[in-house]
Amino acid sequence: MTKDQWMARILFLESIAGVPGMCAAVIRHLRSLRLMKRDGGWISTLLQEAENERVSSPTSPHPRPQQEI
Repeated sequence: MTKDQWMARILFLESIAGVPGMCAAVIRHLRSLRLMKRDGGWISTLLQEAENERVSSPTSPHPRPQQEI
C-alpha cells in the first residue's frame, strides 16, 4: 500500500471510531424516554467516549494549500 492509501485507511477508521459510542448513547436515551426512568449517567458517559474518539483523530502534519474559489 502506498502512503496515501495508508493515510486514507487510517482517516477512515478514525472517522468511524466514535460511531458505536454515539449509537449506544442514542439507544440508551430512547430507552430511558420510553421507560421514563433515569439511566444512571450512562448517556453522558457514552457521549463523552464518542467525543473522545472523534477528537483523537489524526491531523495531517503537512496542511494542504488552500484553493482559491
